[in-house]
Amino acid sequence: MKFLTPAIRISLILVLFTLSILLAADSIFKFSESSTNALFETRKVLCETLVYQASFLIHNGEEETLTELISVTVEHNPDVLSMALHDNSGRISMLAGEHELHWIELAHDKSTMSQVQLPVFDGEERWGTLQVRFKSGGFYGALYLLQHPFIKLTLFVCLVGFLVYVWFIKKTLQYLDPSALIPERVKAALDSLAEGVIFIDAEERIVLANGTFETVMNESVVNLMGKKVSEFNWKYPESENIDYQFPWLSPIRDGENKIGSYLVLIKASGEQVSFNVNSSPIYGGKKEIRGAIVSFSDVTEIEQTNKQFIKTMEELDDAHKEVLQKNKELKFPATRDPLTGCLNRRAFFEIFNEKIVAARKNNTEICCIMSDIDHFKNVNDTYGHNIGDIAIKSVAKILGSSLRTNDVICRYGGEEFCILLIDINLEHAINIAERMRRTVKFNAGLAIRKPSDIKITSSFGISSIKSGGGAISPEELVNQADKALYESKKNGRNLVSCYSVDIVAEAS
Repeated sequence: MKFLTPAIRISLILVLFTLSILLAADSIFKFSESSTNALFETRKVLCETLVYQASFLIHNGEEETLTELISVTVEHNPDVLSMALHDNSGRISMLAGEHELHWIELAHDKSTMSQVQLPVFDGEERWGTLQVRFKSGGFYGALYLLQHPFIKLTLFVCLVGFLVYVWFIKKTLQYLDPSALIPERVKAALDSLAEGVIFIDAEERIVLANGTFETVMNESVVNLMGKKVSEFNWKYPESENIDYQFPWLSPIRDGENKIGSYLVLIKASGEQVSFNVNSSPIYGGKKEIRGAIVSFSDVTEIEQTNKQFIKTMEELDDAHKEVLQKNKELKFPATRDPLTGCLNRRAFFEIFNEKIVAARKNNTEICCIMSDIDHFKNVNDTYGHNIGDIAIKSVAKILGSSLRTNDVICRYGGEEFCILLIDINLEHAINIAERMRRTVKFNAGLAIRKPSDIKITSSFGISSIKSGGGAISPEELVNQADKALYESKKNGRNLVSCYSVDIVAEAS
């Protein structure tokens, strides 16, 4: 049985040994008397008293008092079950308790330890018989025995002795040094290990530790013996939940190896030591789990190096992001037209080259729109360059707001703009250009407050890599769009034209 541990078994043997000594002493020195004789004497005194009182009361005619005496005796004496008083004719004249239930008929005037028949006299003549039914041995007898001083002493010594023996033996077993049974060469091998190694029993108590573990804990092996390894000031990873189990519990409870667990020991000085912990079960002769062997590999320095490395990498990453941001900030003005914020020609063609290569590879469509402001020279000559700049900015804003996020617009030169529409067919591109043209016609002049009667319009030319001339380079596609723009100019301006002999779109 599992609860009969070695400590309890040894304690039971010692209790039996102590009891044997007490009984031997009693048999030699006669500390106790027969408890049976003592019980007999007690009942004898009670019966003699009852007979005397019954004879006296009957002689004096006080039968009611006798009836009350019998009832009170049965009621208040736990050793008496019932009583009955018979006259010489055998008639029951007085009765207390369930006498008929308890009484077993005996021969005339015969008595036993539990059934007593006593003669009752009226003067010199016998009047009848008093029957007294006592409890039979059993529980009451045991209770009576417990009242004896020697029995009390014996039970006290056995009970208290058992508790003291268990406590003392457990403590003794904890502090027994198992290393005394280990050969010196094995001790030397354990102490030479860089890892701390301990052997623990099924209750997590340390039964053996090598020199490295002693050094880490800054305690001698004598002080470590018997301590529960889980009671040290461990700190487990914050990622683990509240039901975290120490790694050595898996081998003890389930017989499973636990490899590569992480634990931090917080010393009394506040110093923290990080360990990589490995645990394996220890089996007894009957393949039952007796405990575990646990190794603690100090990874504090490695962990600090890793933390420093991670910190350095984070700092480098932050620096890299900062450089990228600076480059982005520097690149923005280098790739943008300062007046309109549109891409300049150099940046535009860098993107254009990438997009046209991808379109050829993926067999997708790209359309190019060339646009310029109609009669812009007259605007400059009539109203001045300041009004001309406002007109250019207004048109650039209208054109840019009509595009999708992946489309690109560039100020190609002066009042001329080039627009790249990605993954879109020619018909859709014509619709976009038409919408731009109408918006410029009705809204571009609103940005110029004085003179309020100025009119701004734009002309548009469209080309596609899949329609018309089938351009294969950005320059060729732009050139085709420029020719379509010229067609719009030639036909009266404020028009949208497409580089194709079959598709020509005009707007009034």
